[in-house]
Amino acid sequence: MERMYARFIDGVASIMGDDVQFTNVAEDMSGVDWEAGTGTWMLHFTCNGKPYTFAAKMDNDWFDISIIGFMNGVLGEQGTKQRLWVTGDGMQECILFYNDKKWAKEYERLMGYELECLLP
Repeated sequence: MERMYARFIDGVASIMGDDVQFTNVAEDMSGVDWEAGTGTWMLHFTCNGKPYTFAAKMDNDWFDISIIGFMNGVLGEQGTKQRLWVTGDGMQECILFYNDKKWAKEYERLMGYELECLLP
């Protein structure tokens, strides 16, 4: 679980190419009650020079997927044409794509899997 949100940023950055630049990625877990599995896990980062903070809701060892919508908000602010699209694997995993709406609709048509563009 350590650095799971920083690792998410690293993974997202790897599929975005040069569209955005993430720097100063840091996590603050001082608001987490590890024994109770509750609290707030803070993620701080800079995207193309603008600072952002995401407050992840701690729910034991579950990843707060609302970060996907948050990141789509960041992408919108940064003026990118593409967004993060998500689908599931039928279990507990998310599969992310980074592309535009036209691509997502064609993917759905060809593959038969619904994609969601989560929003903040």
